Amino acid sequence: MFKNAASDLGCSSYREIESLKARGRGYATSADYAALLEELKPLHVATLAGGKPSEYYHGRAWRVTDGELNSVIIVEHETGLEILYVAGAVASIAGLVPLVLNLWNRLRDHEFPFRSRRSSATLERRTLDEHDRVRESPSPPPESVALAQLVKDFAELNQRLSRLEEGVSSLTQDQARRARTHRKKKTSGRTRGRKRRTR
Repeated sequence: MFKNAASDLGCSSYREIESLKARGRGYATSADYAALLEELKPLHVATLAGGKPSEYYHGRAWRVTDGELNSVIIVEHETGLEILYVAGAVASIAGLVPLVLNLWNRLRDHEFPFRSRRSSATLERRTLDEHDRVRESPSPPPESVALAQLVKDFAELNQRLSRLEEGVSSLTQDQARRARTHRKKKTSGRTRGRKRRTR
């Protein structure tokens, strides 16, 4: 599933793919997903695997793309909606994922009005470990995931800037050493020339 999602999302490594599964509120029906797709019409929705349940995604799947070309994949399951996304794509995590989840929750809340939003659904986060085994854990809200990714990106950017600054400093020092050596050679050559003329 993760490898196919990487291909469908144009991601270079399947290890960058994560999944959110919305569980609860009873079984989800085809009508629920049809209503969700209707709500998503302002965006570009592409049917994957010919609109049939895919052996790769274990259900019907669609790629949802916004105007900025950020994409996620939504998958139909009886147990709840699944969203696959690129972990490093902050725009998708902060924008598309919450949008799809909010639409889904609104539709499901309408179907189950007697349940509160807080108690009726849970988010499950799925990632791959170093042995390509699926690891499942409770997920914080997508906004928190996006914030954590931003902090991680900022730390990595700071490390890159530090390495660049060290490289520039080393290059500047090297150029200064070469300039001093060059000046010494020129000065030495002039001194030898004067001595020859004096003789």
